[in-house]
Amino acid sequence: MVGGLRREWAEEIRCPTRARASLVAMLNDDSSPVSRVHLGLVFLVEPEGGVVEVREVEKLEGESLSLEAMRRHYLSMESWSQLVYDDLVAGAQTRVEKSPLMVDLEAEP
Repeated sequence: MVGGLRREWAEEIRCPTRARASLVAMLNDDSSPVSRVHLGLVFLVEPEGGVVEVREVEKLEGESLSLEAMRRHYLSMESWSQLVYDDLVAGAQTRVEKSPLMVDLEAEP
């Protein structure tokens, strides 16, 4: 689990500073055949500072948005993204202090 988190962070994200990832939820989405056979762990990642960027810009795109600004994309999000967004709006950040798992992610070398 932690190995997968670190691998995905290193492969998908460029971050010049250390970051802390806190487990805040488990995600079970039964809305489609594919999601029915997957269980997700949701981590809230907080960089110490600096800009976080998508690494594979030829395959992906992304930007940092406030929850308010993110709302305009809600209907075009995949169902799992909608569930995570709803949980963030409901206060997932308040569970960081009680997280059963916190992982330090290294800055980009």
